[in-house]
Amino acid sequence: NNVIGGTGSGVRNLISGNDETGVLISEVGTSGNIVQGNYIGTDVTGALPLGNADDGVHIQNSASGNLVGGTTNGAGNLISGNGWSGVRITAAAFGNTVQGNTIGTDPGGTLALGNAEQGVSLNGPDNLVGGTEAGAANRIAYNTGNCVYVATGTGTTLEGNLVWDNGALGIDLDPPGITPNDTGDADSGPNNLQNFPLLTSVSSDGSSTTVEGTLNSTSDTSFRLEFFANAACDPSGNGEGESFLGSQTVVTDASGNVGFSATLPAGVSGGTSVSATATDPSGNTSEFSACRESTSGGPTSVSYNWHYQYDALSRLTAACSNWEAATSTCLGDSFNYVYDGAGNLLSFSRWSGTAVETVSFVYNSANQIVCLDGDANGACGDAGDVPYSYDA
Repeated sequence: NNVIGGTGSGVRNLISGNDETGVLISEVGTSGNIVQGNYIGTDVTGALPLGNADDGVHIQNSASGNLVGGTTNGAGNLISGNGWSGVRITAAAFGNTVQGNTIGTDPGGTLALGNAEQGVSLNGPDNLVGGTEAGAANRIAYNTGNCVYVATGTGTTLEGNLVWDNGALGIDLDPPGITPNDTGDADSGPNNLQNFPLLTSVSSDGSSTTVEGTLNSTSDTSFRLEFFANAACDPSGNGEGESFLGSQTVVTDASGNVGFSATLPAGVSGGTSVSATATDPSGNTSEFSACRESTSGGPTSVSYNWHYQYDALSRLTAACSNWEAATSTCLGDSFNYVYDGAGNLLSFSRWSGTAVETVSFVYNSANQIVCLDGDANGACGDAGDVPYSYDA
C-alpha cells in the first residue's frame, strides 16, 4: 500500500539513471502499491533520455493488485529511455493494472525516447493494460521491440491503448511474430492465442467510418472488437493503433463465425490504414489484425442535370440523366415512357443496376394488365412473360 509519486503538485519523482530497475515491486502479498505521476528514465524535462539500466517498472514474483499510472488527471507516468522494457510484469505476477502512461516517447508524444526492449512485457495472468474508461489508454511508441509482448498467461486485457512506430508488432502473443488464426480458435498459449478479426472493407464519409469484416473464434461467445487508425500500416502487414476509432460487441454463432459492419463515430482520410483487435469475456485480447485502407476520405459530391419531357396530357414521356441544353442532347442515360390510346402505360425504362432496361405490358379490353411482356412482342404466353390474374 505504498504510493510512489502521486497526482498533486510537486509530488513527482524523477527515477532515472539507476544501475538496475527504476521501480521494483516484488514477492507474494505485495499489493496495493501505486506508482503515479513520475518521470522514469528521462531527465526532468521529459525530453531527453536518462534511462535506468534495466526496466522502468518491474512487477514480479506473484505480486498482485498494483497500479502503474491511473485514469485521473496527472496519474500517468512517463516511462521512456530505459535499457530493458518500459514496464515488465513477470514471474506469475497477476491482477496488476497499467493505465494512462506514456511509454517510449515524451509527454507530447512526438519524440522517440523508446525503451530498448518492449513497451510493456507481460509474463503472468489477468493483468490489465489500458481499459475502456476515460483516461485508461496508455500511449506506447518508439520502443525497439513490441509495443506489448505477452509471453505467458491468460486474461491479459489490452484495450484502448494508442500505439505507433514501435520496432516490432503492436501486440505480440508468444511465439514472436504474427500468430496466424486457427479455425475455431482451439489452440492454446498466451491469451489462448485469441484470433484477430479479418477486415474486408473500410470506408469513411469524413465524420464516421464503416468497417466490415468477419471473426472466427470460439462458438456462441461475445467479443469486444476495437478499431484503430494508423497513418501507415506496420511493415509486418498487421496494424498498430495510433488513434482509437471505436468498438463494437459481436457474438459468434454455433460454428464460431460472425460477420460485422461497424459504423464508428470518427472519420478518417482516404488511404488511412485501419486495424482491429478482439477481446473475449475472460479478457484475452488478440494481436492486431491485418491492415485495411480506407477507400474514401470524405463525402462524395455527385451532380445531376436531369431533363424531363411531357405530352399534351402532362404524362412523362422521356427523361435524361445528363442533358446538354445548348445542343438539346442527352449525354447520359435515356428513359422512355409509352402509352396506348386508352392511356395505359405500355412500356417504361428503368435502371437495372448495371444498365437501362425496358419493361413492357399487355392489356385486355378492360384495361387490365394481362402480363409483363418479357420479350416485348405484344403477346403473352412466351418464356419470360409474367402473367397477372384478378379475383372476381
